[in-house]
Amino acid sequence: MQTVLRGLIYSIKKHAQESYSRNKSLGIRKMILREWKIPWEILDIVEEARQIVEQNSFKVQHVYREGNHLANIIANSAYSKSEVQENKHFEQLPANCRRILNMDKAQIASLRIKTRKIKDINN
Repeated sequence: MQTVLRGLIYSIKKHAQESYSRNKSLGIRKMILREWKIPWEILDIVEEARQIVEQNSFKVQHVYREGNHLANIIANSAYSKSEVQENKHFEQLPANCRRILNMDKAQIASLRIKTRKIKDINN
């Protein structure tokens, strides 16, 4: 929840006209949009995020894990470095990030396939 709040605050600092908070937690989205009750432990954080969303007409969306791969790579990269990292150009992104963006632009599906072992019923 703290990362969602930080992202919203960053959007305000950068004077974003329109901002989407896309996160992998459906619960966070539902709490901000007043669809679920908020646990008391995170009440202050959710209330602050909700206030920012409502005052700035930001949108909050849920993204499934498969659609969040790029965000995970960038977040992990930022977490592992002590200095602020800002990529303003496509070429500045790591190669694996550029690959994911190119797949998105080409509308190539990213599938998660689960395999399972089929038992032989004759034995």
